[in-house]
Amino acid sequence: MPTELSALPSPAHDSRPLAPPVALERLSGEVCMVCGSREGLRPSRMVYTSDGCGGLYGWPAATCPQH
Repeated sequence: MPTELSALPSPAHDSRPLAPPVALERLSGEVCMVCGSREGLRPSRMVYTSDGCGGLYGWPAATCPQH
């Protein structure tokens, strides 16, 4: 697990960065990555965090119907 969660957007997806602090629930798609809602979630985009050694972890983030 990386010690620093700096979100890097995927070039093939929406390029809006996540605002810190980024909770693990938002990165893993358990809640809306924008507002934290748990209602009506749908897949949104992949979000990437650095492992500190040049590698990236991919996270399947989700959004609610309002976002």
